[in-house]
Amino acid sequence: MNLKVNTGCVVLRQIRKGSRCTIYAMGENHVCVLQEFFVQARQDHTKEFAKLLALVAYVADHGPLRNEQKCRFFSGEKLFELKTPGGLRVMAFWDENQVIICTHGFLKKKQRTPPGQLEHAVKARDAYFQAKARQAVQIARDPL
Repeated sequence: MNLKVNTGCVVLRQIRKGSRCTIYAMGENHVCVLQEFFVQARQDHTKEFAKLLALVAYVADHGPLRNEQKCRFFSGEKLFELKTPGGLRVMAFWDENQVIICTHGFLKKKQRTPPGQLEHAVKARDAYFQAKARQAVQIARDPL
């Protein structure tokens, strides 16, 4: 997986709009690593992918859960991950106005979240806020 994060224009694709918040996938231009992850997960882990989509829908309507089995917070990094029992993970962070930005997804194979995945999410979060400060964030017309 390529963990390089560019600080150019950030493109957001809406994943789900709920009564509590709107969830977006973060990408650059025509590349969205979360979309690529969703395509692969849908093919390789159909049942877990359905659980992940149900979790995303729940979070959009109610906000992130206070359940370590489904949502883990990394308070020092101001990030959280949405989790399925089978190991699918989506890294995300909050922005203002009840917006959640998802940086990427991965299949967790070990007990702990790999440090590289956490580092990638931190870099993506920082790139997002830098792009936002430069007014270089766009909302794509086509949802994820």
